[in-house]
Amino acid sequence: MTRVSRLFVPSLTGCVLVASLIFGCPDVSGALARPVADGLHSALAGPPPLSRSRVQIGLASWYGRGWQGRPTASGERYDQHQLTAAHRTAPLGSQAIVTNMANGHVVRVQITDRGPHTRHRILDLSYEAARRLAMVRTGAARVQVEFLAAAPPFA
Repeated sequence: MTRVSRLFVPSLTGCVLVASLIFGCPDVSGALARPVADGLHSALAGPPPLSRSRVQIGLASWYGRGWQGRPTASGERYDQHQLTAAHRTAPLGSQAIVTNMANGHVVRVQITDRGPHTRHRILDLSYEAARRLAMVRTGAARVQVEFLAAAPPFA
């Protein structure tokens, strides 16, 4: 009896493996959204799935008053009341749609700075962007970041 009950206890490795198979396969989520061979779309047609490099999920934080007026990596002055963000590698000037995974609030931001400078975070949002995502009080939130087409480089 003891031996049988141990077989049904999922291990952390097994859970991670199953999750990576389910969520890591781009063809699974977009299988019904692709056109059929004759060019017609199926009844459940939708936009093609985004490539994995254009979407990130992770922890975001925000920065505000202490940085107000300081120059950003793009050369602009930081304004905590604008919808901006800092990202380590996204092209400066590019746009991103940020979704708070806890409450579904969405905001569109422009990448104007480099950061965050804290490990395990993928994005630093301006105060206004954090306010619209309802994450000011908590200081950080799990978000999905969808990067849009890159803007032309700064002159």
